[in-house]
Amino acid sequence: MALFAKQRTDPALATLIGRRAVLATGSTEDGQVVATADSLWYPTADGWSQQPWHQIIHGGWDRDNQQLRWRGQDQTEHSLHLTESGRLPEVFNERVTESIVVQRVVDLSGPGAAVISARRDLGRGDAPLEWHIEPTTGTAPESVLTDRLVASELARLRSEYDVR
Repeated sequence: MALFAKQRTDPALATLIGRRAVLATGSTEDGQVVATADSLWYPTADGWSQQPWHQIIHGGWDRDNQQLRWRGQDQTEHSLHLTESGRLPEVFNERVTESIVVQRVVDLSGPGAAVISARRDLGRGDAPLEWHIEPTTGTAPESVLTDRLVASELARLRSEYDVR
């Protein structure tokens, strides 16, 4: 019955995670990687790091290289080489997708486009939505921040989705 076997969480990590439910686990050469409902937990040189799902702007699983990659809100690129992946890639995708409330591509009044998205903190149901505007490939970031069509669409989306 290995299908239903429960993998033990590293005791130091279990202390940090607390009572959060573990959805999936994997491993790197440096230690265990754990997906909880609200975050990805992974080993670092200093111990453990927590990456909330709603703060992952882009990411995915590279099966050929066995790498889980993502870019956070702070634009930092992360990559984990998994020696054991388990269901971690599927749960990673599901949790990041679940955090997205709305996502729209808006053409700028000049050349280029932007992606407006609202993300929800999966660990705090009462948290306000976090809104982000990202330029698409080839679009100057500064043109996105001052574009009237982007500002108008952001205001419209906020009035529709910020209902608390």
